[in-house]
Amino acid sequence: MAESPKLPVALGSHAAVWFMDGMEISGEFEASALTHPSFSLFGDVVPPDPSRISFSPNDHEFERVVGRLRSGQDVVLTAVGITIWFPDRGIGGARSAVVGLNIADVPGDAYRRVRMQITGAETLFGVSPIHRVFWPSGADPSGPEKYSVEVNPDANRSWTDDGLGMTATCEFESRFTFGNPFHHELSFAPVVELTSHTPLTIDQWIAPWVRPLLKVATLATGQPQKLSWLVVEALPDGEQTERSFPPTGQLFASGIQQNAYEAEYRDEMRRPENRPLFTFATMPVMLPALLRR
Repeated sequence: MAESPKLPVALGSHAAVWFMDGMEISGEFEASALTHPSFSLFGDVVPPDPSRISFSPNDHEFERVVGRLRSGQDVVLTAVGITIWFPDRGIGGARSAVVGLNIADVPGDAYRRVRMQITGAETLFGVSPIHRVFWPSGADPSGPEKYSVEVNPDANRSWTDDGLGMTATCEFESRFTFGNPFHHELSFAPVVELTSHTPLTIDQWIAPWVRPLLKVATLATGQPQKLSWLVVEALPDGEQTERSFPPTGQLFASGIQQNAYEAEYRDEMRRPENRPLFTFATMPVMLPALLRR
């Protein structure tokens, strides 16, 4: 079998260095699913504002904290709280964390593109990525046997709403095995991509775009749907479809499963009562406009 899709950042504890008030403080970052990001520090923490009144002199709040993992990936924490519970030892939490190479250098922590998976997307897209499968007919037993697949070009869809300044793309990304002379497998993962004409912060992405997408998916499928993972991309100015190597980061926040998955045709999907109310392939409005209604 093919390996399950992997995300850029593995779950678990990562050794880190935190940059605070001109100092480098050793610590750890905890990459977790479904919960707010947490971290630890092994050193002194200088409060951001000594005159600020807090519930405890050992509790401190920061708008933004930057760190770096041993892998070289930056960590950008927002809405951060740190508690010093022992000399030279602190624990903290944040509303969100973005982890990726050079992600701390993105101006304003604003990104033009987000890519994500939501549960139930293979049903919501409405068109299968595999159109036809071919196998040897047996007419010429002496010739080579060939197995192949024809991909459906209508499985991927894209909408651009210039008024909203947003392009939405739903596509099945293909994965296949190679290097194994005894096994070959082709699979597809449903991915939603949103590209803005102007950079948006995490909050500007989540409330107006990501949450409405989950609500639309829940309405269409009749089942609660979740955010599997989300990655931000700091695209350069210019053509929206430009493909380069911009700073990219994985988002950690409450409610994100941090689990990439491949599309499956499960038994329950064959039942009439589980058919979606509508799909992206049949709806009469553009997806960006639907998300802002």
